[in-house]
Amino acid sequence: MHSVNPRSDQPVEWSRITERLASAMPSFGVSGYFAKKQALLSDSDIIVIVHDSIEDEPAGFLAASWSKTTEPRFLYIRTLLIAEQWHRSQVIHLIYRRLFENILDDGHDFPPVIVFKTYNPKSFAAMAAFRRVPGATVYPFINGVGNQSVLPHVRAIAAELAPGSPLDEATGVLAGAADGVTDFYATMPLSGTEWIDTHFQRHVTPADRMLACLFTGGQAGAARILRAFGVRRGNAAIVPAVQQADVAAAPRILSASS
Repeated sequence: MHSVNPRSDQPVEWSRITERLASAMPSFGVSGYFAKKQALLSDSDIIVIVHDSIEDEPAGFLAASWSKTTEPRFLYIRTLLIAEQWHRSQVIHLIYRRLFENILDDGHDFPPVIVFKTYNPKSFAAMAAFRRVPGATVYPFINGVGNQSVLPHVRAIAAELAPGSPLDEATGVLAGAADGVTDFYATMPLSGTEWIDTHFQRHVTPADRMLACLFTGGQAGAARILRAFGVRRGNAAIVPAVQQADVAAAPRILSASS
């Protein structure tokens, strides 16, 4: 396992990484995505790349940034891509573990809020699983139950991430927030959870994005989430960098999805 720092003198072959990701995800519009999101590779605070150790091919990619103006600050998951042959594997679990280890070892507290914008019901379903953590809140309140006190913070998050896109607070939809990326998915990838899939199908178009927020529930909630990903405070020695991990021998975990 090794890491390199994208802002150091060590070269990172971004063109090779993006080309190989596109090749590993032929059912998705990866090339067009990176063409429209070129700044993603230079201005993200943390980038995690998981590699297949046998073929040395990227199996997963995550880019994240800390909020710039909103307090308490949030961690914005800007993108998460999983090679198609690694869907339903432990790759997504490994990526998040390396991300959280990175954050803790860089001296940061666990983020009080984790945020992404998505068209993918699978992504929201993975986040929604943590609504059962004591003290945690997941927005939007698709099932009609939620802690209304988080709404002012949700508004501030929406204003920072998508200032030109109005937020429908009842549905969580940021209208027109796809930033030109409307053809990444050939069809909406359903999660298999009916109430989540129905909500996305009714309210989210390819030009829109769902604002998904996990309010992690303080120290107790953070500890539960970290345990779920196999992270213990202080157990890693990772610098803010591009993290690359070997996973070729990883056992399949059927409950995981990208």
